[in-house]
Amino acid sequence: MALLGPMHAREEADGQLRLGLHLRAAHMNHQEAAHGGFVATLADNALGVNVARHLGKRVATANLSVDYLARVSVGDWLEVVSRIDKVGGRLVFAECSGQVADRAVFKARGIFAVLPELPDARKGDSEC
Repeated sequence: MALLGPMHAREEADGQLRLGLHLRAAHMNHQEAAHGGFVATLADNALGVNVARHLGKRVATANLSVDYLARVSVGDWLEVVSRIDKVGGRLVFAECSGQVADRAVFKARGIFAVLPELPDARKGDSEC
């Protein structure tokens, strides 16, 4: 997540992290709005981190769907709030929303596969 820019996190009462950041010029597309790929990456990271924290296990994105609702511009403070909808045996379903002030700017849904434990010799090698 370091490549996304300085990110701020606050733990909510339910244990989920609320992520926030100020958008920079590097996050913009040619129309000076937040690039869709950046928004999708932010949503994927927010969901994945929250699911992994909730389970205490490694996860991988199996599916990600993003709905872009409104323009986000340089300097906007964007917050992402996540929610886990269902934890199954091998899959976890979650969603998040991105907000600038009180305005919803995107919604995303993800399905995450729970990964097997790493052998002790490989623990710590992961970049996730």
